[in-house]
Amino acid sequence: MGLSVNEIFSSIQGEGIHSGLPTIFIRLAGCNLDCKWCDTKYSLKFSDGEEMEISTIIQKVKGSGITNICLTGGEPLFQKGSIDLVRGLLRLGSRIDIETNGSLDISEFVNLGSDVMISLDVKPPSSGEMNKFLGANLNFLRSTDQIKFIIADNVDMEFAFKFIEENSLRSNIILTPVDNCGGDKIVEKLIDMKRSKDLPPSIRVMIQTHKVIWDPKERGV
Repeated sequence: MGLSVNEIFSSIQGEGIHSGLPTIFIRLAGCNLDCKWCDTKYSLKFSDGEEMEISTIIQKVKGSGITNICLTGGEPLFQKGSIDLVRGLLRLGSRIDIETNGSLDISEFVNLGSDVMISLDVKPPSSGEMNKFLGANLNFLRSTDQIKFIIADNVDMEFAFKFIEENSLRSNIILTPVDNCGGDKIVEKLIDMKRSKDLPPSIRVMIQTHKVIWDPKERGV
């Protein structure tokens, strides 16, 4: 079975609980959403990728010496063969972060075990895709997974904190600005809001470090 692959490259993880770890990124093409501020518009269509056999993808990862893999997109769960890719990577001894937009069922991937970490987005109003979230996914998340809110403005902040307050979230919670340009003000506001509310201690306010190290428009870094 083949998958449409947009790019494969090695870098460091730039966001979330594994930030800073050397990571191989496998970006699959195709997405079922179209967020207004998406920073990977170049991977939204299946035609934005090259058809590649799972065995070929695994060979590109094998022998790299990097055990942390990030499966991203696009939306990696949008391609049915992605679960077979994850199974193959697990057999290599990899540990895998799966970046998913929250609109598709994650249960099969959670069942693959503790070497798979789900990074589940909850899309805020600014994304234009807020109503696409699949609420049942919250039932499958573990303490080792993460829930991520990408914040563009005050409305998004209020949405995120209300969502956190209304749901008993047992996973790590990541709050990060859409763009690091001007993101310092958003980060300040997020920290102030976090201090003023009785919220889980697992909340992390973070920036996207890869956009600090490299130009945000640069690919393959």
